Amino acid sequence: MSVTVLINGYGILQDPQNRFPDIFVRVFVLTVSQQQNVATTSSWTVYRRLEMFEQLSLSIGAEFRHLNLPPCPLVASANVSNMQVIERCRDDLSRWLAPLLSYPYVNSLMQSRSFIDFISAEANTIPAGLLLSQHFFPQAMHHSTSLSIPIPAGQANIGEMDMFHFGDSHQPTTPVAASSTAPPPADGKVTLEDFHLVKVIGKGSFGKVILVRKRDSGIVYAMKVLRKENIIKRNQ
Repeated sequence: MSVTVLINGYGILQDPQNRFPDIFVRVFVLTVSQQQNVATTSSWTVYRRLEMFEQLSLSIGAEFRHLNLPPCPLVASANVSNMQVIERCRDDLSRWLAPLLSYPYVNSLMQSRSFIDFISAEANTIPAGLLLSQHFFPQAMHHSTSLSIPIPAGQANIGEMDMFHFGDSHQPTTPVAASSTAPPPADGKVTLEDFHLVKVIGKGSFGKVILVRKRDSGIVYAMKVLRKENIIKRNQ
């Protein structure tokens, strides 16, 4: 399965307590979408200040020195006083993200807490004091970047009813678009105890999507959790 990261808007963040009324911070709006199956896609939105991109670059650069990651463009100090400068910053950041979210970097980054937090922390939470969030880039679809999150082929629709009996019916499978050297469990079963729950990254009418990390291999997966009442109601 793939996750698409799209920088599609911006806002101006003002101190919500009005302590510094003349100080404004530019914030980019990022939409993250994950395809669960052919018909279902989960999406969430995160809000990231310009300096947070540079902080991410420093964190993953220090964490993965051997990968020689491309440096983030210096946008935090840019004079983002007009739309042209803002669009240029968006273009520069999109071009920086594109190689990060492709081979050979992606498998390492998906094991980085800094990177996972960047694409999922405070999802769907509008920062207090955010103004002008209605300003969206008209050509945002041309600046999307994507990565692959490995999801076992037989586990794309794990529901709440399945979770307590996960080891009884789900055999370990090879992650999609990812390599893993971790040996399968000795008894041939996988249970929830094999995963560390990281955080909720998406919610919908049917349930939610949770980021989980495999304890033995460190590989990150997206686990879809359906509400039991909805499954019963729809006879699924």
